[in-house]
Amino acid sequence: MRKVLEILIRGKVYVRDICLLALLGLLILELPVKHHGRFWFERTYGFWSLFGIIGAFVLCKASKGIAHLFLSRGEDYYGGW
Repeated sequence: MRKVLEILIRGKVYVRDICLLALLGLLILELPVKHHGRFWFERTYGFWSLFGIIGAFVLCKASKGIAHLFLSRGEDYYGGW
């Protein structure tokens, strides 16, 4: 297991590229599917994919900001040793 993790860490650019290609492939596979959304933006091609990516990004940034706001401590929190 450790060797697999080391290979993934050394080739992290390749892993990222493979994941992005997989996402692009899934987006292309969605093309022939006919969507019957209630609103105009739901019928837009790739809307839910973009919604998920943007939503995940916003959620990560917001949670990081909230964590820094409530959980972080000052530099001299332990008495300035």
